[in-house]
Amino acid sequence: DEQRNRAAWFHLEDMVRFAEAEDCRKKRLLAYFGETAAQDDCGMCDNCLAPQDQFQDISIAAQKFLSCVKRTGERFGAGHIIDVLRGAETKKIFQFRHHLLSTYGIGKDLSKRQWFYLSRQFQSKGFVQREENYGGLTLTPEAWGVLKGETKVSGWQDPRHKLSQPVTEATNAESAESPAHHPDLFEQLRQKRKELADEAGVPPYAVFPDKALMEMATFFPRTDTDFLNTFGVGQTKLEKYGPAFMALIREFCTTHGISDVPERKTPAFAIKESSPKDKRHFQVGQLYHEGASITDIADRFHVKPATVINHLFRYFQEGNPIASGHVIDECTLSTDVRKKVLQAFDTHGYQLLKPVFEAMDREIPYEALHLLRIYYLYLNEIDGPSETESGTNHDPGLQEKQIICLAWSRKFSGRCLAGKEMVPEGKWIRPVSQTETGELTQCHMPDENTSPIRLMDILSIPVSAHCPHGCQQENYLIGNSSWKIHGTVPVSSLRSLSDSVQTLWINGYSSSSGKNDRIPVDMIKENVHSSLVLILPENLVIHVQEGINLLKQVRTSFDFNGVSYKLPVTDPEVELSYLKNPLGNYPLTEPEIYLTISISEPYEGFCYKLVAGLMK
Repeated sequence: DEQRNRAAWFHLEDMVRFAEAEDCRKKRLLAYFGETAAQDDCGMCDNCLAPQDQFQDISIAAQKFLSCVKRTGERFGAGHIIDVLRGAETKKIFQFRHHLLSTYGIGKDLSKRQWFYLSRQFQSKGFVQREENYGGLTLTPEAWGVLKGETKVSGWQDPRHKLSQPVTEATNAESAESPAHHPDLFEQLRQKRKELADEAGVPPYAVFPDKALMEMATFFPRTDTDFLNTFGVGQTKLEKYGPAFMALIREFCTTHGISDVPERKTPAFAIKESSPKDKRHFQVGQLYHEGASITDIADRFHVKPATVINHLFRYFQEGNPIASGHVIDECTLSTDVRKKVLQAFDTHGYQLLKPVFEAMDREIPYEALHLLRIYYLYLNEIDGPSETESGTNHDPGLQEKQIICLAWSRKFSGRCLAGKEMVPEGKWIRPVSQTETGELTQCHMPDENTSPIRLMDILSIPVSAHCPHGCQQENYLIGNSSWKIHGTVPVSSLRSLSDSVQTLWINGYSSSSGKNDRIPVDMIKENVHSSLVLILPENLVIHVQEGINLLKQVRTSFDFNGVSYKLPVTDPEVELSYLKNPLGNYPLTEPEIYLTISISEPYEGFCYKLVAGLMK
């Protein structure tokens, strides 16, 4: 439970501090058991025998850290303090306006690991103490001597990262200088991206981010395989945009006589970087909410006004506030034209701009439509009736889907929900959020859900646009209205809900720990029409196994239409129930147990089959 979990973490941190301590080990061990050492130096442990040149002056780092603890209000843990020092762009930092502090970004010279190493030393030396219930750091009287420069602080040098040679997050074995991209090709690719984005009524980054275009202008991908190795390119984008971009690249290479291309140092799928721009929309939204104009923000970040408007739309869609009346001040269209555009949003919805652009006879620039879309959402979702004749106060793009919950499984830091519609021959529906991976978290589920969602519940969920993704054609973007639970269907209904399939997609492809548990991505398009199926298996067994890092994992094995499968479990109720058991095999003997099998998103060329729900 939460209390035991917190206590376990505190004990672990105590152990880490003991391991990293620079003073006498014997003295610390005796103190832990309430005893006092006769002397400060036992002359026998590794610390007492260590040469003094392993210590160094860390007073400046201590002053930065302690000052940041003070300026953030002495209520946050080390992780948040370090994010502020390193100038991170997290939602929490902008929520508390800590990006405006004088200590924001003053610790970029050290890596996150180094700062955590130092923070433990500062706590061990008694400059900060941790609040027991929530882990927030507060200053002790001894800290003021450090802040005033009266107390010098020497510390143990981390043998992994010497403080005299700071390591940044970007420093790694693959950080050798990358080949430069061709600027002319990059500009042509940008123009092609804008053309396609305007046609689809989406912002350019929704087609490809700049990083993808830079890779294209560096490695000149001209085949499907090479194009798939580009950052941000998956099977769907290969099919949708690949031919146009590769034709442009081939023409450019022919014109400029380019035949050889630089060798890639790292496969694209192994790159796990996170650009600061990923969080830029929070900065833009905060500045706009506080009164800055779109032009001011564009000048500050050296971007186009259209980019600022795209950031504002994302910021607003995630439920963040924008000051009343501020949005419409930026629009230069007349009142009559505004009303016509808002009426067009009523008629055609707001998810795609192209239908509204066509409805306005292509006379209103996309930039103005982007801005009015934010205003439209502001009127309908925040501030009551709109300026339209209908005067409605709801999102016309929303529709309510009533589904039977047949999958409520874990996915990254959230959950994946899927079920079948409550209509004859109901189709599969998978509500997804606007996050990059689509998972649902508690913030996506309104507080009205007083009871937890369970498998076989009947749910009413507001959704907007149908947004298929890769092999997952059942995805629908969730809306902001309330969810409702209307009861539960009986187990006897599962037989009529099960899918009449003969196999679980393509068989014969197995990982080292499974059987028939994965599918090559390039085979999915012509062979997979639904990424979800509900089946009645035979010979079902739950396996509790030893996974990586000696952690337990739960898998299933079963037969279906004469074929054997062994798949991982992502149904958290099944996992939590069986993780309590010793390692071993646990056959299930109930006469009818139904499984929801789902296909995962692509990973290193394969999609994996998962048990996303178990019902009996």
